Amino acid sequence: MKIKNGNQTLFAFLDLSPKCDEIVWDFIKKNNENDYKLKGKLNDAIMNISRCQSVIEKIFYLALQFYIIDVGYARYIIEPQYKISIGFEYFSADFLVFDSCNPLFLLVIECDGHEFHEKTKEQVIYDNEREYKLKSAGYDVLHFSGSEIYNNPYECAEKTLNYISKNNKK
Repeated sequence: MKIKNGNQTLFAFLDLSPKCDEIVWDFIKKNNENDYKLKGKLNDAIMNISRCQSVIEKIFYLALQFYIIDVGYARYIIEPQYKISIGFEYFSADFLVFDSCNPLFLLVIECDGHEFHEKTKEQVIYDNEREYKLKSAGYDVLHFSGSEIYNNPYECAEKTLNYISKNNKK
């Protein structure tokens, strides 16, 4: 399955941002000779992107998915907009990362862009209480700012995997 650089059909169909297009094209160019990654893994990586609520989430999702594929950590499963129930409360995590080899490890990743995270005093109190409840329930929590993700998406992906490898010992 050879994909030529001029093929824009995929991106028109997905309606991705230019930054997302760049990440997908980088992955395609890097893996153009590897049919397994392109046929199955590319489809898997973009299948859930419509569940992401913001451009920043889409950028992070693609970078993390492709980074996991490239470094061979297929055991990690990324679920966008994952609903978490703690007692009688429900929270929506931007992403939940599962480890298929260690079901006790659950990592919540929050993408803190200005669109959804204006920091009023009330918002800070709510966010801190929410994070406390998640951690008390056994979830690890990572935050990345929107500018961090936009400017260095693969660095955020690498930090995520480094965090997992250091803290996945439950």
